[in-house]
This record gives sequence, structure tokens and C-alpha cells, in this order.
Amino acid sequence: MKSIAVIGCGLRANAYTSALKSGLGTDWQVIGLADPNPLAVDIYRKHYGSLNTRTFKSGPELIAQIGDQLDGVIIASPNQLHLESVVPALRHKLITLLEKPVAVTLQDCRTMWKGYVDAGLPPLTVGFSLRYTPFYRKVKELIDSGSIGQVLSMEATEMMGAPLTSFFTRGWRRNTDLAGPMILEKCCHDMDLLSWLVGSVPVQVSSFGTLTRFVSNPDAAMRCRDCSIESSCRYSSFKIAPYWVTQDPDSVVVPLLPQKEDDLCVFNSEKNVVDHQVVNIEYGNGVLAAFTVCMDQPRTTRTIKVNGTLGQIAGDLDRDELSVIRPAINDYKRDTIEVLKIQHDGSGHNGGDGPMAGQFKSMLRGDCNTASAGMREGIEACLVALAADISIREGRIVSYQELAGQVF
Repeated sequence: MKSIAVIGCGLRANAYTSALKSGLGTDWQVIGLADPNPLAVDIYRKHYGSLNTRTFKSGPELIAQIGDQLDGVIIASPNQLHLESVVPALRHKLITLLEKPVAVTLQDCRTMWKGYVDAGLPPLTVGFSLRYTPFYRKVKELIDSGSIGQVLSMEATEMMGAPLTSFFTRGWRRNTDLAGPMILEKCCHDMDLLSWLVGSVPVQVSSFGTLTRFVSNPDAAMRCRDCSIESSCRYSSFKIAPYWVTQDPDSVVVPLLPQKEDDLCVFNSEKNVVDHQVVNIEYGNGVLAAFTVCMDQPRTTRTIKVNGTLGQIAGDLDRDELSVIRPAINDYKRDTIEVLKIQHDGSGHNGGDGPMAGQFKSMLRGDCNTASAGMREGIEACLVALAADISIREGRIVSYQELAGQVF
């Protein structure tokens, strides 16, 4: 029986522990929980623990008290608190599932990497669920097989619909001191994904981003409950189902926002994040990539186009559909289109959360010691996002090596 602990009893930790509970056997137990919210800890103990499960207010306290009794740990606390838990977890050689982004500053990346190396590189997987989705695994398979020839460029987007936009303009993620830049908090997934698909290390990064849509609105109140235009507002908290609402009676239900913020105006809330951004990346193998993230869109999805010398891959993640487009050899006016429908297990992130939890389970069992995305990949994605943020603030192209040389 393997013993694990959960640090940060919120939505992401639930995705992983739920997958462990539902489909990955019973040869594990949760013996420790850490979260400053007593309601969250109590709900987690009822769903995943037992009367003997010990509870703590912080990750460092948990590891100091029961670290020697653990085989593994899931760290899914808010971003700025990852460092304080992961370093002692590494010292205890715990098998770790660390939620993304692994860190929010260059200094934290440096400290985390040093702690990882000093601990002897213990097994660790980073919560880059997109790597595990059948959708992106199929894109990777098509690229690596040479299906569209040599890759020349990629275009990727993340479009954020009303519920997800609301989540990022009402909660703690609107504060970069807590979450890091929006491109880091929300899109380090994508920075990692692009590097993985391209199969090369970035050379240089440029970016533009601004806050245009979600600025102060004098016609709106600070809270939906007090607002005279609430009935006509797309972002009314009374219209948007909170992210913790679920039809599954066995699912963990933990409020993601404290009561004082759950109907905060998305326009008048104090924030220092951008609401749309573009990132351009040049890779060492010559591939060029462009990424766009934009709030306030009709629906939430990710899209991708991979442009090669023999064709193009185009896809929409939300629709679980890919198209492979190839030109006819003897007629430039004609092409062939192969449409691929993607199937997955129904877990979060379009079927990525389940397989990723399965990877953590395999590491606990000792079946493997390496992950698709480990500490290095987690930090590399942070560095690309941090380079994009520097590019916005300083108005320049940023050398990736300028940052990586300070960490590795």
C-alpha cells in the first residue's frame, strides 16, 4: 500500500485524486492533506481519506510532520506556494506530481532546479495535461512520422469563453504577484506543448499583450448583486455556472473563490494581467511558432495549425477533430483532406488528466522513473513564458538562453 499526501485541496488536485480513485486501483491511501481552507480539507478527507488522515494548514508543515511516512505527494497549491513545498518533498525523495506552472519567477526556477539536482533527480511529473491528450498525441505522431514533411511553422491559439474568462478575472489569478503573468499561469501548457511538438529548444521570444476588454466600467457596480446592468451582462455571476458545479454526485465540490469574490465584477475588479496576448518563438531547428491567447471569446477551445513541406495539420481541441491536408502532386489547385475524429476517456483537459494521473500511479508502483514532462520541461516552459513577459515589459526580443543560462 502506497501512502500519498495532497497539498492544495482544490480543483486540480481533485482531477488527479479522482482519477486515482476511480480507475487506477486501491493500492494507495491518502494519509495527509494540507490546505488553509478547513472546508476544502474536510471535503477531501471525506472523499479520499479516512478518519486517520492527518490535516495541515500548509505543505511545509505536512512534509515536516509526515514526510518520512510518504511515498508520494500531489502539490497543487497556488502557484507562488509551489516552491515552499516541492523543495522539502524533493529532499524526502518523494515521487511528486507538481501542478503547473512549477514556479512564477526566475529566482524560484533557479532554486527549484538546484533543489531537484541536489536531491538526486527523484521521480517527478509536471501537470502538463495537454501532452497526454489523445488529440495532441496524434498531432505529435503525425509530425514525427513525416506525414506533412518537414515542419516549417506552427500557429496555436487558446480561446477563453465566458466561464473561463470569468474565472481568471474574478479569482486570485488576476494578480500576477500570486499567479505570475497570465501567459505563465494559463498558457505554460501551450509553451511546453509547442516545444514538445517542434522537438527543439527555443532560441528567441517576442511578445505583445495588453488589457483592453476588462477595464473599469463606470456603469457597473463592484459586485453583480449590486449592479444595475447585471441582467444584460454576459459575465453576470448569476448566469455563469461556477467551475465547481458538477452533475456527478460523487465528485468533490469545493468553492474555488471565497464568498467575497464569487460575484466580483470582471470589469471593475483590481487586476494587473493582460486579457489578450501574442507570442512569437524561433526554435533551434528553424521552426517558427506563433501563439495567441484571448479572453472574451464565444467558446473555450484550443486550435492548432502545423505547416509542413508536404501538407498541413489543422485541429480544434474542443471539437476533438483534426484534419490532415495534402496538396495533389500534379494539380496545385486540388488537395486531399483526411478528417480524424479523436476519442478519449472523458477525463479533464480532453482526456489528458486521466493518463497523467496514470503516469503518477506508474511512478508510485515503480514501473517507471521518468515522465513525459518532468522538472526540466516544467522549468523550460516557465522560461519561455517569462521571456514573453519580459518582451512585453521591455519592448525587445528576448534570448531564451539569456534566462536558461541563469537556471540550468
